[in-house]
Amino acid sequence: MRALLRSFCLTLLALHAQSAVARDAAPGIPLAPPAMETPGRALKPPVLAQATPPQAAPQKPGAATLPSQKTETINYENWVLTCREFLEGPKKRSCSMTVAVQKQDTNQIVLALTVQPNEQGQMVASIQTPTGIAIAPGVELKLEKAAARKLAFDFCEPSRCSASLIADKNFAREASAAANLTVVIQSSDGKPVNFEFPIKGFDKAYAKMTGG
Repeated sequence: MRALLRSFCLTLLALHAQSAVARDAAPGIPLAPPAMETPGRALKPPVLAQATPPQAAPQKPGAATLPSQKTETINYENWVLTCREFLEGPKKRSCSMTVAVQKQDTNQIVLALTVQPNEQGQMVASIQTPTGIAIAPGVELKLEKAAARKLAFDFCEPSRCSASLIADKNFAREASAAANLTVVIQSSDGKPVNFEFPIKGFDKAYAKMTGG
């Protein structure tokens, strides 16, 4: 009798345990559903955010193709007058006139004389010479019948040396009357090297540059 009662109690405990397991395993909504199953969040493809790129600000027609400056080049016999006018900001016109000596075989510029205003508005004549020369003697300029002018070098770079002087009214008058200019420099071994070249048209280019 006791054995039968013990067997009955064990059977009831087993049935109760199976009922609890079945209840815990019953299907239903999880208490904390995964984030990826939340509607409208993780299922939205991220590429859609880049499907429509932001619109660029509208540009005025032709604005990107306008140059920042306008350049005008005019030949006056041996001189080349170059004027640049800046199109942005305050209207400013900058001009320079140049005569150059070139090698016939390579067209490389050996020597050049340029006249242009400096920042103070003074006319300056700058002579560009080759390197490999004696610096201390400087440069000598001779405008035909006018007295020779001595110029000290301002600087030397690997490709050129430069000397300058104020191109005052006397210089402009003498250059206008001269047909040729002689430039004398000294080589590194102390020998003089002469350059003589025509400078016709100085008066026309100078008058155009200065508005005279």
